[in-house]
Amino acid sequence: MKDKKFYNIFKLEKERYINEKLVSLKRNKCNQAQIEDYFGNEEFTVDYVQNFDMFTSAILNDYINDSHAQNTTALRCKEHFLSHINDIYGEAFFLFDLYLNLLADICDEYYELSYEEYEKSNSKDLAILFKIFNGVAIRTSKEILCLLKNGFPHGAVARWRTLYEMWIIMEYISRHDNNMAKKFINHNNPKNQYSWAKSDKVIPKHRKYSFEDLQTYVNSELDKTRLEHKSDGNTYADWIEEYRISNQMLHISSTGIFGYWDKRQDNKQIYIDGSAVGFLKPASNALGCLYNINRLAFSVFDGEYNNLLLLLLRKLSDKAINSFDAADRYNNTPNE
Repeated sequence: MKDKKFYNIFKLEKERYINEKLVSLKRNKCNQAQIEDYFGNEEFTVDYVQNFDMFTSAILNDYINDSHAQNTTALRCKEHFLSHINDIYGEAFFLFDLYLNLLADICDEYYELSYEEYEKSNSKDLAILFKIFNGVAIRTSKEILCLLKNGFPHGAVARWRTLYEMWIIMEYISRHDNNMAKKFINHNNPKNQYSWAKSDKVIPKHRKYSFEDLQTYVNSELDKTRLEHKSDGNTYADWIEEYRISNQMLHISSTGIFGYWDKRQDNKQIYIDGSAVGFLKPASNALGCLYNINRLAFSVFDGEYNNLLLLLLRKLSDKAINSFDAADRYNNTPNE
């Protein structure tokens, strides 16, 4: 340390005891009057507090100055890492981003063409709700893409969980009527999050509605129609396991902590940097769920071009997922 007089304060046993107490008080943002009241004016002086503040500031200033000196190297390392990820997944990122751009253009046209029908519709609440859901889904998907581009697929899984829940809720509401949408909009019971979902079609054994009840009902309804709801050909049921894993990630479990997405890492080390593997699952799940949210949002009104717009989104979603799959296979192929 440059100024030893501050460091020497820590060497005295009595002052060390005082310092430990002072650290605690300062950490909890106690003011000077509270500090003096704790120690008493005879035993504790204003000069000591000032010296202590100068000492801690000196530690931080030295750290900041050293970090500034090393910052250029750190930035180069980060740029190299991001470049490495982009070399592998660049085309997939581009197609994911392109899907979001195409979706934004489609939204503008859909809601503009549907305006008159929207104004006179008996499904006005449903249209408003699904339009808002669609917007939130686009924003969440941009967050997922941002996490992937920076090497954080683990975090992207947690954000996908939001998309999945959004889709289940939208699918559930769409299989009822406008009143269900209105109940969701007006719901204000924080103690029972899913009380809005009360329905003659779904009667839980425990009489208290939960997300799992909605999920079970939606699953059974989709099974009846044998409708595929995932762009790479897998059905809804495959997402139940993915959702369970995402819960472990979000709520902390041994699976989430010990690197489910990057099994090549040593579980005993502290791993805090970005990863270059594990992109396929969060990317394909996000794109698949996003497409289904878009499908529901654009199906409130039977527009002339609805099916064409959805077909374009479906084909672009497939292209993006296939690109992530190809990149992931390449990235996991051992070097000869």
